[in-house]
Amino acid sequence: MRKKGFTALELVIILAVIVALIGIAIPSFMSMREESQKTQAEGDLRVLKIACESYYRSTGTYPDESIAWQHKLVNTSRPIIDKVLIDPFTKAPYKYDVSNNGRYFIVYSVGPGGEGNAAIANDGTVTLSKNIIWESNSRNARQ
Repeated sequence: MRKKGFTALELVIILAVIVALIGIAIPSFMSMREESQKTQAEGDLRVLKIACESYYRSTGTYPDESIAWQHKLVNTSRPIIDKVLIDPFTKAPYKYDVSNNGRYFIVYSVGPGGEGNAAIANDGTVTLSKNIIWESNSRNARQ
């Protein structure tokens, strides 16, 4: 007479199937997370671009390149944005650069991997490295 229950072999097979399913699902979830971070960064950067343009219309200059540049958009008599926006890839404020002549700016996320960088020249030429996500009042970009 056979006892009810699973044999050790059956349990090992079930466990192997579960591990295989988890192995298939994790990369999918990771790519979904990265895609949502990219979407968040793109939306935030559009907001920051508009905020910088609004700041320019109010003051005649773009915010300077200090680490706390977004605070100039928040801490004004009439705040342009409600809070400092954070890069989802670094959990730090978005990066920002202004051309030496003050005519052009770029605001960017370092992107996946957190190693991207950007700069903007006096003619509005944007120089990009890695896979950054960016917005600017110039669309003259090279990689």
